[in-house]
Formats: sequence, structure tokens, C-alpha cells
Amino acid sequence: MPGRISPLLEEKLDALAQAMAEHMARPFPSGFRGLDGRGQDMVLLDADIYGYAAVVAYVVRGTAPPAGSAARRKEVPPGD
Repeated sequence: MPGRISPLLEEKLDALAQAMAEHMARPFPSGFRGLDGRGQDMVLLDADIYGYAAVVAYVVRGTAPPAGSAARRKEVPPGD
């Protein structure tokens, strides 16, 4: 929704979207599956961060997450 948010915020959201696209294009490191950091599973932490970024983009811009956003979740075998 151009015009509703400041150019600086728009620039920051573009940078966030680019960083998240690059992050999601990489496979989840197999050595981190099942790893627990202060009570938080790394796979869930990864999903939480992506979800937060998607919600911010949706609330501020009114845009949905990219269509391929579920691809990374499919790499984690059931039960992992």
C-alpha cells in the first residue's frame, strides 16, 4: 500500500523481505534439528522468526507471505 507508510519504513520492510527470502532459500542446517536453546527448539525458533516477519509485513503492508514459504517446513521429517 504505497503512500500509507514512510519511505524509510518501506525501505526497512524491503530489506527484511529480502533477508527472509535469502534465509528461506537455504536448507535448514541438519545439525540444528532437535537442538534446544534455553527451552526453544531451533526448528520452532526458525519458524517463529519467519512468522513474526510475515505478520509485520502483513500488518504494515497488507501483503501475505510468499507462496513458497512452506517449502522449508517440508524439509523436516515428521517426528523431528
